[in-house]
Amino acid sequence: MEEEKNQETTTPPEMTNIPISEGNKTEEQESPKETEEERVNREFGEKMRSLEIELDKIKRKYIAFKKVFEEHGEDVEYLMKQEKAVKECENMIKNGIEVNEMNMKVLMDLDGFVGLNEENRKKRKDLVIKIQEELDEIEGMVKKLRVTKMKVEKRVEEIEKQKQAMEEEKKKEEEEKRKEEEEKKKAEEEKERAIEELKKKKEEEMKRKSGIGKQQNQRYVRPKKTQSEREEESKEEEEKAIELEKKSNSERIREMIDWSKMKMNVKFQVSDRGNNVIVYGTIAGLKDEDIDVNITKNGYLKVSGVKKPNDNEMNMIIRTIKQRMGNISDEDIAKIAMKYCNGRFGTFSQLYEIPEDIDIKNITVNYDEGILQVNLPRKQQTRRSMYPRFGMNDYNDGYDDPYDSFW
Repeated sequence: MEEEKNQETTTPPEMTNIPISEGNKTEEQESPKETEEERVNREFGEKMRSLEIELDKIKRKYIAFKKVFEEHGEDVEYLMKQEKAVKECENMIKNGIEVNEMNMKVLMDLDGFVGLNEENRKKRKDLVIKIQEELDEIEGMVKKLRVTKMKVEKRVEEIEKQKQAMEEEKKKEEEEKRKEEEEKKKAEEEKERAIEELKKKKEEEMKRKSGIGKQQNQRYVRPKKTQSEREEESKEEEEKAIELEKKSNSERIREMIDWSKMKMNVKFQVSDRGNNVIVYGTIAGLKDEDIDVNITKNGYLKVSGVKKPNDNEMNMIIRTIKQRMGNISDEDIAKIAMKYCNGRFGTFSQLYEIPEDIDIKNITVNYDEGILQVNLPRKQQTRRSMYPRFGMNDYNDGYDDPYDSFW
């Protein structure tokens, strides 16, 4: 009996035959594609997690700045005891502006998310309100620091005047000596001038006799403009001046910037839906007149446009630049804004190779809630001919994979 039991325990269990193709079915099944809303909310969650370190850094800088301001921000006597009083004020102002710039960057990062769910919208709203309150508080402290800086500069100026008075007394004796030397030099210079004039007169007499130099005074002049041309130029200048006066400061600066020189990275996606091929991308803040979708001479679909900051964004950019640079001209603000906005604003352009079975006449474009969508319908009674190639622009030849995203 014991031998039979041992034989039963050592007998391996029977293996059931499972087809390999059936076993790999679950692995071969494609994972469902995430919707646009899911993608936006996922990217928002990733952004919030990545901002945790930045927000903690901002918090520590804000606390340190506020502590220094409360202790010495309006104490002129304390600052005057420092080796470089004005520099001390400038450093405090710089620290406050730096915190505000970091907060501005977070606001700009949050500004691009469109189509969030209710929970994420609340998170975004609460964070924006908190940052805005901190911006206003820091701006108020920076203004007070500027007043303190003016007081310190005035005190420093008074001390400098006293030093200058002492130096002027010492210079009086030196000036008397210099006057004597200058009079001697003037006398010598007058002698030299008299000699040179005599030489010139002799040379002119020699030239007259020999006939040399008759054509030396010949000049080339530009033709005079007609009265009508001058009137047209003056009218154009007056019209430009009137238009600039009517526009706000942010509008004038925005028009000074050549947005076509700035490149903006835009991510488009392609979706094949049987009867239609959809090309879409998320670009917040566009206007209809900023979008251009057309077919090129070579038969490509070109999706292009330009994104400019709205009034609130432009005011925020100007405000940040003025906090850092002080009172500067509009032209200088425009130059700095170009560097500040590069990558966030500017032009974008992509080419799409249209499959042969697309009905070109019925291509439509729609822009809503920050999503730019181009609908390419297929011709009736045709099947999918080929996967589209998408992602060509002025800098590359396109992607082999039809579903590759592009920049």
